[in-house]
Amino acid sequence: MATTLKSAAKIVATPITKPLSAVYRRAVIAQRFALPDVASQVEAAQAAGTDIAAASTRQYFDLQLKLLPYRVTKLKEEIDCLAGEGSSLSNYTYKNWIIFVRFAVRVVFLFMVGTMVGRQSVYPSLLPDSVFAVELERKYRSARAAVAAPPPQTQQAAH
Repeated sequence: MATTLKSAAKIVATPITKPLSAVYRRAVIAQRFALPDVASQVEAAQAAGTDIAAASTRQYFDLQLKLLPYRVTKLKEEIDCLAGEGSSLSNYTYKNWIIFVRFAVRVVFLFMVGTMVGRQSVYPSLLPDSVFAVELERKYRSARAAVAAPPPQTQQAAH
């Protein structure tokens, strides 16, 4: 019983542990070849008993908070540029218009694909009074009735 339980656990755990082991091996190798400053920071954190991942995350968010005023001023400059003379449509060249049209076509295409995937249908939406909607409703009812119907029962001889 114990051996079958162990073999069953091994069968279940192997698909999970093999990829994790491969990731672990790559991480160990990458840590050996890490840049000297990163390696020294990791060793200093291990010696101090601190978590380097938590410290680096905290440092990242502190830097982003310090950059917020710069980003606000940069946004204002870009809005001023859009509202000013720098972006007049008369200044656009032939190449700019081609790039704009390509971008617009991609946006429309992605919208259409997203709509089809979201609706799970390539067919256009139907109005309730459409001729096609009536036929679709009839087919849907008959298919739903076939699924909801109980299976036929077989006659068994009484013994």
